[in-house]
Amino acid sequence: MSHLIVTKALKIIDSHAANLLRAQLPVVDSSNSKLYFDNNNAILWVTTKYLAVSVKNNYIDIIPLLCDWGIKELKIFWNGSGNRYFPISSLFASTSKELTFMFNKNSPVSEKNLTKSAVNSNTDNNLPIDISGFELPSTYLKNATYEVIQQFMLEMRCRGYIVTATDMTSNTCLMVNDLQAPDRGCGWRGRDWIGLNFLMLWRDSFDSGNFNYYQQLINVVSRDYFISDFDYLLRAPNGDLRRYYSHYFFVDNYLDVPARICVSKPGNWEVVESFS
Repeated sequence: MSHLIVTKALKIIDSHAANLLRAQLPVVDSSNSKLYFDNNNAILWVTTKYLAVSVKNNYIDIIPLLCDWGIKELKIFWNGSGNRYFPISSLFASTSKELTFMFNKNSPVSEKNLTKSAVNSNTDNNLPIDISGFELPSTYLKNATYEVIQQFMLEMRCRGYIVTATDMTSNTCLMVNDLQAPDRGCGWRGRDWIGLNFLMLWRDSFDSGNFNYYQQLINVVSRDYFISDFDYLLRAPNGDLRRYYSHYFFVDNYLDVPARICVSKPGNWEVVESFS
């Protein structure tokens, strides 16, 4: 009898703890999700895949919670996902000694990067994007697991770079990190871009007589899985025509779709033609 009482009490405690953790998670609430614990993992079920992706895109805020709670991994399932799920691992918090700055939005590193971008400083833009430690970029991310891709993105963030993930099929923006400074994005920050069809930014490539930067990118990155220091023009949200320089990587599967990963320096851009 005492064993049953203890078991019931533990279930009640787990239920309260699960509700408390869910209340701390972004996007979800009691109307669209359920959460429970499985050993050292947390299982989150949400109503739609769109909601699952939204939770996944908030990994920057979720990883510290997992560390605080002593949770190894949060597994995000959605209605109809079967055995498929999006994982967020607390192990990502130890991928770099500098990752702690990522969780402190007032850290000197973040302020330094935003300041550089705000004045569009060119003092270090002549230096190559540092991808040391990720040799053979044409194959490193080719068949990488979700965890490997996330590790790469987090490390690039720690080195001070903007990282963007875009669906290769629909051109939908899947993720932009927090180093997308307002001046570079015409007042838009990282999360403002998620869900946007990026093809609209490439529209000048399709005008008669213009060089098709978009098609060149798609052809090369699909063939070689990597293109370094890609020089291209985009039409910014305010109407300016701007030049950007980025590394692009192709991955076979990111959030269940083939995607291109873009790594850029926050201040490495220039206005070619001002709309105003």
